[in-house]
Amino acid sequence: MALRLGRNDAAAFGWFDAGQPWTSRQLAALAGVSEPNMRRRLSQYAKAGLVTSSPAFDGSPGRPEHDYYVTPANARRLRDVCPGVEVRPARARKPAAAAHQRWLNEFWMSIEVALRDQDYYAYRLFPHYQYDTADEKAPTNIRTCNTRSRTPSDATINADFALTMSCRAGCSLAYGEIDLGTESLDSSVARRATLLVKLEAYAAHHDSNGYTRLASRLGESFSGFRVLVVSTSKRRLAGIGKLCSRIGGSDFVWLTTLDRITPGTVLGPIWQTGEGGELRPLLKHWRNAADSGIGK
Repeated sequence: MALRLGRNDAAAFGWFDAGQPWTSRQLAALAGVSEPNMRRRLSQYAKAGLVTSSPAFDGSPGRPEHDYYVTPANARRLRDVCPGVEVRPARARKPAAAAHQRWLNEFWMSIEVALRDQDYYAYRLFPHYQYDTADEKAPTNIRTCNTRSRTPSDATINADFALTMSCRAGCSLAYGEIDLGTESLDSSVARRATLLVKLEAYAAHHDSNGYTRLASRLGESFSGFRVLVVSTSKRRLAGIGKLCSRIGGSDFVWLTTLDRITPGTVLGPIWQTGEGGELRPLLKHWRNAADSGIGK
């Protein structure tokens, strides 16, 4: 099937290059078009062999959705149809990884749409799947010595994403964890990857000022950072909050649930600090950007 790609199509494929999988709802929000129009266009892409779709692996917000992504075969066809558009194809997709990436992209889409129609804030998001997990220079790589545990030890983890938001008042850094409830909160098995181990590693990273390496790379100056944990339910969040109290000094850990992440709410007061902390916005007075500063 012959298909001519215009400027809007090229922009849509730019998001496929940035991360996958995307849903029709997410792509419609990113493109600023109605979802029915985006679904029709995605159907045309699929018939032309430019994208591949599959049912969403996780419980989607709202009605059941499909994930859309680009395979190596899709990418080859795309080069023939529109030589000016190049897309990195998706890697092998496991159900758990696809659901995880999809929710990460939900967060990304919400930030993008929330900040689109203003020129006061700028942001950069670095999703973990764009980097080699063994690369110590990757923005999502957290390598440090955990000094808060009873037996100090080296810890290396990879954040699900790193996010910077800047304005004339300064720049803020956050690391992110998308928790789908499949990972243990704690374990008696030494060195097992659990959320507690991750939070301890973030705490050590905070104590050692290890994040300044990223600040230097980006030409920014950060005064600390936050860890944004997005989880599946209030019950799960309560369990994570108890972990925060165990590591001490955990006000830098901010918690919320997946169902609260939308373009209209993601920057607002939906974030709980530690166990039982107050709700805070990511950006102070974010609805009035001209008078705003970065949330502390």
